[in-house]
Amino acid sequence: MQAEKKTIVNVGMIVKELKSRKGIDESRSKVSSILKKELGFSYRGTKKVPVQCNSARCLILRQQFALELLQLLQNKKRVINFDETWLNESSFIRKAWAPKNASASMTLRSITPRLSLLGASDTDGNCWYALSHATTDSNVVMLFFRHLVRQLDIESPGWQADTIILLDNAPYHSSAETRAFFKKIQLPRAAMELSQAGRAQP
Repeated sequence: MQAEKKTIVNVGMIVKELKSRKGIDESRSKVSSILKKELGFSYRGTKKVPVQCNSARCLILRQQFALELLQLLQNKKRVINFDETWLNESSFIRKAWAPKNASASMTLRSITPRLSLLGASDTDGNCWYALSHATTDSNVVMLFFRHLVRQLDIESPGWQADTIILLDNAPYHSSAETRAFFKKIQLPRAAMELSQAGRAQP
């Protein structure tokens, strides 16, 4: 199955189609005016997204994953979702009001080295996180889980019986080294199976 394709139309294409199909010789400025004033269109930057994120195959995979996840929740399983991100600046302002002829520029406040944030949250509302300056790799992931398992053993002895660990398919989540470590610390087997169900790559 192939991904749905969207046709990108520009003013030049419309002018050409009007000429070839209807015999109408219209100017680009007139077409632009109609698009804006009569049809409510605006001329703005395009956003490029990876094709695989919108492919029919990936939509089906995500649907199958959602059904499996809902079934786990109906069976009273606790799901702990793990992921990571980073912070490399201290200001998150993306838009600002400014006079028409003035710049909306602002001083960039970088964080060097950047902060790596690793976090896990469960369906009961609990949250565990760690901050570091290290680049996230298999070693960092394994260190986080070593401490997470230790904490879960303290908070909920026997937690493995009703808990699922959910990860995406980042290389350091699914590497042979990481998976071997998960087996060593006795993460529930379903945890690794479910993490692979969420794959969205072709």
